[in-house]
This record gives sequence, structure tokens and C-alpha cells, in this order.
Amino acid sequence: MKLIDYLSAERGRAKLVAAAANTSPEYIRHVAKGRKTPSLPMARAIREATGGSVDYDDFLPDKA
Repeated sequence: MKLIDYLSAERGRAKLVAAAANTSPEYIRHVAKGRKTPSLPMARAIREATGGSVDYDDFLPDKA
């Protein structure tokens, strides 16, 4: 599942993921929209914060 889809599924998820990943909701939204690429430790933290719903390969660009 893409991070943007995970965040859109329920209001307030960006705050929860950000708190669990020790970052800001704004940064999480930037990652979700593809404006920023997370480091491996941050991708791991996001994966853990989403209970594995968002996995490492979900941060890769869509294949054309």
C-alpha cells in the first residue's frame, strides 16, 4: 500500500505515523506525495509505524 493511500484512509494518520517515526506530519506528507525520499532508517520507521501496511518497495516510483 502506498503511504498516501494509508494516510488517506483515516483522518489523523499523518500525525500518528509522524509521532511513531519521530518526525513531523509535514515530512510524512511530503514523503507520501513523493516530494521527499525517506532514508532507509526513516522508511523502516514508517513501515513499523504503519504495522507493515506500507513496505519499503512502496517508496519506489510507479513503473510506467
